Amino acid sequence: MPKANLRPVPGSPPFQEFECSICRTRFSFKVEVGNPKAPAALKAAILKEWDAHLYAAHGRQWGFEQKKKANFEAAHHVKGVVK
Repeated sequence: MPKANLRPVPGSPPFQEFECSICRTRFSFKVEVGNPKAPAALKAAILKEWDAHLYAAHGRQWGFEQKKKANFEAAHHVKGVVK
């Protein structure tokens, strides 16, 4: 089964348009210029939309990602790295 990836749309402005590599669903984001917190907010918005898309359209991969994330957090919590 192919794995869904979020990739930029060719010919689009940087960090503004992305698409799912499997179903070709497009995601558009607006970049705020001049705001020092804009990159972090943009990254959070992109990841939130991508997570919602995985949940709705690619449930099997979403479940795998959640399990992987939980295992990573549990491993680092044991080591005392978690904030």
